[in-house]
Amino acid sequence: MNDMTKPRRDLVAGLRAGMASEENALENRFRKAEALLGSATPYAASAGKRASGGLRAARFTFSMTSQDADLIERQLMRIAVETGMRLNKSELVRVGVMGLSKLTTEQLSEVCLGLNRLNKRT
Repeated sequence: MNDMTKPRRDLVAGLRAGMASEENALENRFRKAEALLGSATPYAASAGKRASGGLRAARFTFSMTSQDADLIERQLMRIAVETGMRLNKSELVRVGVMGLSKLTTEQLSEVCLGLNRLNKRT
């Protein structure tokens, strides 16, 4: 056996173990968050699933003002229900992205100029 083979195997095994540990920790964090915040579909059940149309779903985490959250929760979700549509927050955000994609560059820049930046922690 080559002297370099054993250290290389140890390195590969260590990297694999580290990746498995990180994936496990990530799953645990999502499970805890969903237990606190509530979720229609648990993370483990939705992980790696493809959205309709064969596209892989991507998970994002972002911040918004309490007013924006209230707008989603109380107004937009209510309107969706009143019109017979049952949308979850993710679908509602995707509808917003679709709407933004239809704006002209000038319209989009005007909307963006009206956005208040959130303070970022350093």
